Amino acid sequence: MATSVISKRGQIVIPASARKRWGLKGGTVVSFIDTEGGLLIQSYEDTVKRGHGLLAGGSDLVGAFLKEKEEEKKR
Repeated sequence: MATSVISKRGQIVIPASARKRWGLKGGTVVSFIDTEGGLLIQSYEDTVKRGHGLLAGGSDLVGAFLKEKEEEKKR
């Protein structure tokens, strides 16, 4: 397990081994996902892929988004 220190400005360095394994390069956009077990860092491209097809079948994406935001406010 690799570790990193958060700087005074809130920045972290992702270890080279993790960047290489996951194809993360300078300029890569990442998402931070708060989970019960901790903080998940995921490339934005992966996040977008996970959402692919959400609108198929008439899903209420806006409603789901608003519900999620309300749940975040409660935390």
